[in-house]
Amino acid sequence: MSSVNRVLVGCQIFDDRAAPDGWRCAPLGERIDLAYGSGLREDEREPGDIDVYGSNGVVGSHTGALVDGPGILVGRKGSVGAVHYASGPFWPIDTVYYVVPRRGDDLRFLRHLLDYLPLKSLNAATGVPGLSRRDAYSLLGVFPPPEEQAEITRILDAVDMALVRAREAAERAQEHERALIQRVFAEGLNGEVQRKSPIGHIPRSWQVIPLHCVVENFQYGLSIPMNSRGALPILRMGNIQNGDVHFADLKYVNLTDEEAVPYLLHRGDVLFNRTNSHELVGKVGIFRRNTPAVFASYLIRLHPIATKVDAGYLGHVLGTHSAQCRIKRFATPGVQQVNVNATNLGKVLIPLPVGETGLLEQRRIGTLLEAAHDLVRSYDPVVSALQALKKSLMHDLLTGKVRVSETTGKATL
Repeated sequence: MSSVNRVLVGCQIFDDRAAPDGWRCAPLGERIDLAYGSGLREDEREPGDIDVYGSNGVVGSHTGALVDGPGILVGRKGSVGAVHYASGPFWPIDTVYYVVPRRGDDLRFLRHLLDYLPLKSLNAATGVPGLSRRDAYSLLGVFPPPEEQAEITRILDAVDMALVRAREAAERAQEHERALIQRVFAEGLNGEVQRKSPIGHIPRSWQVIPLHCVVENFQYGLSIPMNSRGALPILRMGNIQNGDVHFADLKYVNLTDEEAVPYLLHRGDVLFNRTNSHELVGKVGIFRRNTPAVFASYLIRLHPIATKVDAGYLGHVLGTHSAQCRIKRFATPGVQQVNVNATNLGKVLIPLPVGETGLLEQRRIGTLLEAAHDLVRSYDPVVSALQALKKSLMHDLLTGKVRVSETTGKATL
């Protein structure tokens, strides 16, 4: 056995002994060919009805197809092992393979099987950049009879369709949120005539002010050792995502009550990411939990002056595209990252309804945008549940742990 094959042993997930009666366990090379795509530079494409595929999926369109669809594509370079399905004619560029069945297997079944197999791990296992056909052909797959392939495919396709619909609904909610944000910060809620300002059009009664005029204090987080376990989660720059503060990939610290209290986060707090790449520096997240947590030194907590600005309004206005562009102008180079310090953050201009009536309008805007954001977030558990269901079904159905009757469509153990 070659050194490469010895490495690939750890990637095998099927063997004849575990295959159900009537199922064939075989190397992929016996069942499919992986054909090379053909280079098609962006300046060579004529926009049309044919999807052009790279390793990340659709990368453009063209007037002509290289392959009659439907078809399966597998990432060769870049997103190695990523599997995509083209429902019609397509053009695969030279960073992908396209699949040619050799034994009449159901094409959609092959798509699910390839998605289940550890193709992505072959890149790391062999230490060779990209996915080689020799390595992919060595992977063992398991192949039920045609009728059972069709039934397995029907079930997994149904889950895929539910996922597509959930993601499309989430995208529509995000589009609504983006449009609402753009409208309310340009027009307000009171139907006022707009006027031109240094940062664009705003309602006539609004003002443009530097952030330090409405923020009492810019508080840097803790700079202390972190652990994989501990009493308190400590939030870092990666925990700020899409205007939210996520509790993922957490680190922990152990602090006395006296040490922790000044840094404990409260629902509605606005956190600012002061250090990151130029693309990500300046991210803003609203803390929407009641969970005890503190924050690290790469983050700044803003303490708004309650009589001048609503915290919810502040979090949303700083997250707008125009505010993010103004923030990035203050980014200064660091070691591999850029920084925006509290002093420069305080210089960032924001549009603001002012006075008592203005504060009421701020609160209404904050409430309206929170409702739109809640709608977007409501799809997260739906998508997560469907992803978990698909993962479980793929394991059960593609290993034969659960069998599907081709006559009734019912699963049996």
